[in-house]
Amino acid sequence: MLTQEATLEFTRTVQAAPAAVFRAFTTPSALRDWLCDAARVDPRSGGPIYLWWNDGYYTGGVFTAVVRNAELAFTWRGPQDPVAGLVHVALTPTEAGTTVTVTHTAPEAGPESVTAAAEIARGWEQSLENLQSLLETGIDLRFACRPMVGIDDAEVLSPELAASLGVPITEGLRLRGLVEGMAAQAGGLQRDDIMVQLDEYPITDYQSLARALQHYQAGDRVPVVFYRGPQRQTLTLELSRRPQPDLPATPTALAEVMQASYAALDAEMAACFAGAPEEATAYRPAPDAWNAKEILGHLLAIEHDTQTWIAAVIEDSDMEQTFHTNVTERVAALARIYTPTPVLLEELRRAEAVTVAMIAALPAAAVARKHLFNQLATWLTTFADHTREHIAEIQGLLAAARP
Repeated sequence: MLTQEATLEFTRTVQAAPAAVFRAFTTPSALRDWLCDAARVDPRSGGPIYLWWNDGYYTGGVFTAVVRNAELAFTWRGPQDPVAGLVHVALTPTEAGTTVTVTHTAPEAGPESVTAAAEIARGWEQSLENLQSLLETGIDLRFACRPMVGIDDAEVLSPELAASLGVPITEGLRLRGLVEGMAAQAGGLQRDDIMVQLDEYPITDYQSLARALQHYQAGDRVPVVFYRGPQRQTLTLELSRRPQPDLPATPTALAEVMQASYAALDAEMAACFAGAPEEATAYRPAPDAWNAKEILGHLLAIEHDTQTWIAAVIEDSDMEQTFHTNVTERVAALARIYTPTPVLLEELRRAEAVTVAMIAALPAAAVARKHLFNQLATWLTTFADHTREHIAEIQGLLAAARP
């Protein structure tokens, strides 16, 4: 039975205009980038708001007040709440930007109420810190502060491996490679150490290590139990921060990086197909495998989807799933229509040129939405590795097609 209410207030000043902050509370793509993992909102009085998190928590409610760029309020009811609470957000312009004040009135019931209030407080404090980072830098702290141990290679311990290493256990994670300067190597772990526990959490494989790390942030110091030969030892690791890429800051700079990457990849692709007979591009090693032309169709589909993504950033429209490029019917259709292979290669080059031109023409308003621009820039400065994997795959197919 409801006994009382807890009213919690949180304040943070961010270097952004009230309109940008208002958008962050009322746009699904922005909400996903600082508060939750999925969102549906209709920001009008009486409109619904639904928020989900990957840990299974969710809340649903309705907007009770919406004053554009100044104020909003919505009900909040999670799966354990006996009745709905209320979240009120006030945006006050300041010389530094905007002061955001969030007041969360939550129902309390039973002995778990203190824990619930503490969880609400921790959630809003971390989320508002992330909101500030999102608006000022475009960086999602949930990812940037996700801790890393710095294990480059590892394998699950087996009885045979345990015997060969002289360890008196049969469960654990054998470290085969460590990243220089990151937590494991800096903290004193070595190759062939067997990690068995991170703080209170048993470590038996990669999945158990990943689950354990969910309880920590980069910079946390945690004890690690491991075996080095027959000896059980303990040391403390300072969990490493994920390296942040040095992204181009402007559309012009990003377009220049993309142009250079495309030029290099196009030359490698041309060399890959040079002298290959047309029939070789149709070779497939298995009935459900792609042939070389269909791989080109996949790369062409990526360019088309990337252009749709860029358009969504310009329009500030929601786009939950960016790529739909592994649908066999789609890549096969592209390979069939753009034929012979030189035509498909030329179409891919034209699509790349369109992508570069769209990036170069990004309006200032789109660039100002830093979280979206950074997401685009991250993909567009790293896609070359993906393309080169496919170039190697095509080389293998064309070689196998030779009599």
